[in-house]
Amino acid sequence: MSDAISQEEMEARIAAMPDSDKFNWRTSIVDLMKMVGLDPSFANRKELAGELGMEGYSGTAEENINLHHAVLNLLAAEGGKVGGMLKD
Repeated sequence: MSDAISQEEMEARIAAMPDSDKFNWRTSIVDLMKMVGLDPSFANRKELAGELGMEGYSGTAEENINLHHAVLNLLAAEGGKVGGMLKD
């Protein structure tokens, strides 16, 4: 049985977190990572992007948008828990 939830439910869970209104997590990969307790440093984002198959990550706006969507999808697939490759 899968623990997966919809992306909409994942976003609702993040929105319900304390101080969620102080972060631009809906569009910012850095703020999203901060909200779920991940290190948002460039090095960590680059490593995560590589693990997700995004080769040559340089932190462009387009790459960050793609990484943002991928992280939301991974969180939803993990039932809203930071696990798997996000936790490494």
